[in-house]
Parts: sequence; structure tokens; C-alpha cells
Amino acid sequence: EFGDIVTIKQRTSYKSILYKTYFVFEYAVEHYDARFVLKTDDDAFVHVPPMLSLLRSLCETPDCAAERLYIGRMIQESEVLLQPGHKWNNYVFFNHTGLKTYPKYAMGGGYILSGDVARTLIQVNRAMRLKFTPIEDATLGFWLMAMDLRHVDHERFYTWAASCCFETLEPAAPGAVDPATGEQAGAKVKIMDAVTDDLCSSDPWLILHKIDSPTKMRMLGEEARRCGTPESASAKRAAAKKAKAGMGAGGGGDAAAA
Repeated sequence: EFGDIVTIKQRTSYKSILYKTYFVFEYAVEHYDARFVLKTDDDAFVHVPPMLSLLRSLCETPDCAAERLYIGRMIQESEVLLQPGHKWNNYVFFNHTGLKTYPKYAMGGGYILSGDVARTLIQVNRAMRLKFTPIEDATLGFWLMAMDLRHVDHERFYTWAASCCFETLEPAAPGAVDPATGEQAGAKVKIMDAVTDDLCSSDPWLILHKIDSPTKMRMLGEEARRCGTPESASAKRAAAKKAKAGMGAGGGGDAAAA
């Protein structure tokens, strides 16, 4: 609809996500003068305005052209799993390196490379061939370990492999249909108060991973757009708390006057 989806000419699976990620970097540096490249998953909410503000604040060179940046939620000394059949088995990496733990890497739910770093990876692969292994995020950290980069371990990248952000108000009723979509109706949910507070704070969430339905994604987007207005959930709670405190004070006064 918007002409903003690029299809790569290769089938991918969980074990070949790294190829898709590489093609993202390659497309970005070949078709755009990209200053930064964000890799994320389609079940991750990206809070774009504060993300852009963060990137601008981190720039140290004119026009952010040579930043040497690798940003995400970093993991150190993560075990290389070798169990046969395990989703995260990476015997390819162990056989290639002999390492039983990975170098520091940003979790794959969302991370950012500055454009100069992405371009360097493409150049190295074309000249010497990078080693591809089944675990995308850990292998990217392996590729980058020899580069003198600015690693930014950012706590507002929620990129863990566990769902977040919502609480269930009513479980899904068996056989219930959503009138808007004609599909099976899900549970009635709300965004957790702590999440809405942080989403609109001065230090907001930038990525929220494992958002497992389009409805939840829309709810987060709508709440993010309301940040800074009286309609945001956090503003409404603050107003309600203030009103309740005022009623308490007023109630005491009225009783005394009566």
C-alpha cells in the first residue's frame, strides 16, 4: 500500500534470519545514505520520536556520518548452546571458533548500527566473506567484536524473548467473534500502568518486543501518540489522583462547615 516493503529473493527461516538481516543492511547502504539502520522484528513496537532524539543526542561527527555505534540491550558471556534439536543450537559457531560463550551482543528484538558500521560489514563480506551461523543477534556481535565501536547498552530497549506490557481483564470467550475483523476474538486486555507511565516519561521505552497481536500493537501506538496530552493514560491517572485528593480535602472542609 505504501511502497515501503522490500522482498528479498531468498526463503528464510528462523535459522537463516541472519541472511535477511544482512540483506537489510545491504539494501540500506546501497539505496540510501543511511546514518543509522534499525533491525527489529515485526512483533516489536518502535517508539520512533524518542528513538530519533536519542540518535541525534549520540552523534559526535558532522551530520552523524561516522558514529561507530552499536546500540541495543547487550548480553555478555551468553552460553553457546549445543544441544541437538534446540531452537538456539549453534554448533556451527562453536565448530568455527571453539568458543563456549558469545562475545557481547545486542539482543535481536531490536538494535541499531550506525551507517558507517553497516557499510563496513558489507565491504568486509564482499572482500573476505563473513561467517554466517544460525543465531542472528549473537553472530552479529561476533562480526563486530574486532571493531572499535561505541557499544550502547540501552535499558529502554525491551528486547527479551518474553512477552510484556499487557494485563488480561477478561479471558477470551470460546467461540466469540470480533465484529470488526470477523475473526476469533481475543482476551480483553489493557496496557500495564507502569508501561504507559514509562512510555510517556522523560526516559521512555524505545522498543517493546513480543507484542503478540495487531490489536496490542495499535493500542501501544495510540497511547504513544497521546503522550504529553491530557488524554494519555498516565495523565488521566494523575488527574484522577489529584481529584480524589481534592475531594478528600474538600469533603473534610464541608463536614466541618456543616
